[in-house]
Amino acid sequence: MDKKRLLMPKLYLDSAAVVWNGNGFSGKESIIKHLEDLPGSHHTVTTLDAQKVPESVTGNKLAYVIQVYGIVKYEIHREQKSFHQNFMIITDEDNKWKIASDCFRLQDAIQKS
Repeated sequence: MDKKRLLMPKLYLDSAAVVWNGNGFSGKESIIKHLEDLPGSHHTVTTLDAQKVPESVTGNKLAYVIQVYGIVKYEIHREQKSFHQNFMIITDEDNKWKIASDCFRLQDAIQKS
């Protein structure tokens, strides 16, 4: 389970943006509130990929776009769901890695008619 969720805000830039299943949040305070409101969960990562972002795009800062696929099980639901998460990490002014943007989406199976 996600027993260290309260430590997650340290990972985000103050100006970070998050999109969670189509709902947008900007700034660390808004992100913290959203994380606190989520039910407990357990994530299993099945696929991970990282690609370097050209420094010409990031103003000569190191950055990577990371894509994660996996399965999540929430405490309040019986079934597990597939998820996709795409986020960009970048070095801050202290040369520490921080999340600049984060997009999480639950994946639903296509219903055949």
